[in-house]
Amino acid sequence: TNAKGNSVESAPSGSVTPTASWSGTNAWANPSAAGWPDATNTGWQYTGVTLTTHSGNYTASTASAVIDSLDISGQVLISANNVTIKRCRITVSSIDSAAVINTGSYTGTVIQDCEIIGGSGTTHGSYNGVQTGSATVQRCNIHNFENPIEAGDGLSLQDSYLHGFIADYAGAEPHYDGVECGSGSNFTVNHNTIDNDSADDQT
Repeated sequence: TNAKGNSVESAPSGSVTPTASWSGTNAWANPSAAGWPDATNTGWQYTGVTLTTHSGNYTASTASAVIDSLDISGQVLISANNVTIKRCRITVSSIDSAAVINTGSYTGTVIQDCEIIGGSGTTHGSYNGVQTGSATVQRCNIHNFENPIEAGDGLSLQDSYLHGFIADYAGAEPHYDGVECGSGSNFTVNHNTIDNDSADDQT
């Protein structure tokens, strides 16, 4: 369970373990072979589920709701406590909007085994991938954002793959942040691959 008492599932077979050590250049070439997250052991695909299409935004307004195995083309708006989003693909095309956003001060969110995609993927991305606090983000593949994670109080990021950094506007001069936090406390960032592979080569 997480800090709010919600169930956090154990990793499916073949997923990453938190005991690996980083081994330099070879690990960047093939993170999963070195025991780290990449596209082969995060997101929905390696879980083997078949997705059901959901067009447009999805509002999670029921406490303890479970959103499972959806292909969502729009934002996920969290408007209740203890919402679980798992084994989903979430694609947002809006430049300024976050793909998954906590619309208030809701707690206990779990985002697990999801692929979260922003923007066009070629000319521009979206600004934030996941924008929430009081949440556990686990084994997610998050890409095509300027800031994959906008963290609020109590966010835990585990075993996830953040990559494909791209500006939200074509031709912009972005400031990339794998995990961005303006203020707050009680953050956990543990055993993730955060690959700023942008042409700007920021750190």
